[in-house]
Amino acid sequence: MRKLLKNIKNLSKKGNKSSPASRSASPSPGTASVNIPVARTVSMEGSSVAQVQSVALGILGPALELFKEASVALPPLQAVVGSVFKCFEIYQTISGNTEKLKALANDLTSRTKFLQSILQKEGLEPSPLIQDLADDLEGICKKVIVSQDVGFIQKLQMDKNSQTIEGFQKEIQDAYEQCKMKLLFTIERNTETILRDIAKVLQPLVSAISKKELQGLKFFITSRPEPKIQAELNAYSASGMKEFILHNVEEDIVQNDISVYLQTEFQEISPEEEQLYLLTNLSQQLFIYAATVVRFVKEADGIARKRKRLRDCIENAANLKDLNALYVEILDMATGKLQDEEMQDDLNILHTIVSVGKPLTCQTIAELLHAEVESVSNLIHRLHAVFYMRETDGPIIIFHKSFYDFFFSFKDSKYKYNARTQHESLTFSCFQIMEKLCFNICDLPSSFIKDDDVPGFKDKVSKKIPETLNYCCQFWTDHFEIGQTDQLFQRVQKILIEKGIYWLEAMSLLKSLPRCSKMLDALKTSSNNADHSSIERIFINGDVYGMTPHLYLSIMPFWENGVGCKPQLWRGIKVINRVINWLPETTVTVNVSASVNSVQYSPMGDKIGTGCDDNAVRIWDARTGSQIGTNLSYLMMVNYYLHWTISEDGWIFFPHILPPIVWIPIALRKIPWTAKTQCIISSKGFTKFLLNDCVYGEDWVKCIL
Repeated sequence: MRKLLKNIKNLSKKGNKSSPASRSASPSPGTASVNIPVARTVSMEGSSVAQVQSVALGILGPALELFKEASVALPPLQAVVGSVFKCFEIYQTISGNTEKLKALANDLTSRTKFLQSILQKEGLEPSPLIQDLADDLEGICKKVIVSQDVGFIQKLQMDKNSQTIEGFQKEIQDAYEQCKMKLLFTIERNTETILRDIAKVLQPLVSAISKKELQGLKFFITSRPEPKIQAELNAYSASGMKEFILHNVEEDIVQNDISVYLQTEFQEISPEEEQLYLLTNLSQQLFIYAATVVRFVKEADGIARKRKRLRDCIENAANLKDLNALYVEILDMATGKLQDEEMQDDLNILHTIVSVGKPLTCQTIAELLHAEVESVSNLIHRLHAVFYMRETDGPIIIFHKSFYDFFFSFKDSKYKYNARTQHESLTFSCFQIMEKLCFNICDLPSSFIKDDDVPGFKDKVSKKIPETLNYCCQFWTDHFEIGQTDQLFQRVQKILIEKGIYWLEAMSLLKSLPRCSKMLDALKTSSNNADHSSIERIFINGDVYGMTPHLYLSIMPFWENGVGCKPQLWRGIKVINRVINWLPETTVTVNVSASVNSVQYSPMGDKIGTGCDDNAVRIWDARTGSQIGTNLSYLMMVNYYLHWTISEDGWIFFPHILPPIVWIPIALRKIPWTAKTQCIISSKGFTKFLLNDCVYGEDWVKCIL
């Protein structure tokens, strides 16, 4: 399981590998002098600290790139990202504590996204609020950078677990926390502004009421019991106004209201005054109690049966001491004449309704339980006292939270509820229904078209991903967290291998992809595997978000699918990465008599091939720089997939096609080897994209086997 989740994580990691700065040859007229690093003769034993540092930081590259991408929307914070990276480099190089630093980088990404989401939600400008955070981070980083003396390094080397790292982590997290508090305070002040606006409306209204200028009109104003709102309303109390605080209303007033309510609701059956009196006292101050009894009585067929139900409630008053007992009475009435098997079926339906993550229709409840829709709807009809549906095919709504509490806390009844067993069963049901997920489930016609621009897109989604499958995709981890067992854990592994990518596709179509990270975090706790939600982060943070075909065209090609997750890519962009530990003393100079277009090492690393403008290929000794043999001629092939361009935002374009073909994650586009690139020599390598087998447009569906 851990290997599987790690593999899912690597889909994002592959798309976030660090891409170094490049060095390109500048040929003079007639001659090109190229410094070539010897790729396979560098020994790590003699490497400098800078070399080790570069390799070590590369392990943290994906996590740091995510932090960098999250900071783009907050310019002041983006300005100090370089300093933060430097500190990570220092601690990683000396302490080697990769896991702790990686966890910190992920934490900073989450905190940054939280700040960004709050700013967007409240419509606040980031600059004045984030600048203090940026200044604090810059100060923290400067202390670390300046402290690179011998004592500091020795201390880190002696303490591999690094309490020093913990101190650095605490300082940065405290800075974020302080920024968060300032942000929330600003929002709170905005709430006060809203309250002042409300006050401006209330002032003339209350004044007019006090002066009896609005006779014949009554105004009913309600609010939540928040102190600030209460204070504003209390400030404008006047004659002719009455204030009622729900929990402070005298018992006799509440009971009088309940009595009036019962008289009105029971007019049809003309109850005796003593019956109303007893039922009113039984309700005490719980209006929901009286309302539940009313619904229970009125759902019976005919006047005689309704009167009998009311008499039963009154005669059993000694047993109806609380709401739980009333619920037992109602359930007994609804299920008392059932056979044992029927009773168990109805209990399963009830337990499912109180377990699901949102109200569902009878159809969906039935499909989750592999039951008949009629069985569900009949039970709901018998239990109208606690359930209702706005429409015949609408979701099942529970009238009051106390009915949930009855199942979760009232254990001394035949209706007792086993949460773990119920959620385990629902998780298996979700997985069985998710077997319907498949490639291009909504028949998206072209990779050039955004999802929302596809004709009839919403209808396609609702038809191909109906309510039950929609629910399973979005809530399966909620049930898994509570019901997990060893058998269920094995089933999770299977579903992720066979349907994991298709699940991400469905969540993208449902506009619910941001939920995936949180959902996969449920597996993180269970598997003790860190950072496995990165698979969706690169998708949702990239320019391809909202273009579901590019999950396959622009994200999966960078995924090392080591455990055979389906589907297997057949056609698409391919990537070649070559990392070279380049040191000046291992450099060999090759003098080429033409402008160099490309450079390539032999498989053994002992020879270098160059392709030049004079249509000649030359072979060189990688150690001496001497040419081996004579020039080899080649024919210049003009193919669109060799003459592509890449835009600043990462889209690859072919010369004969207007729409972009595929999107490249930010970390891989720093040093792309294109047809126009003369030569790339980098201390960390280059990225070469092979596009001769790309599919796009209407042919995008041919990308998988």
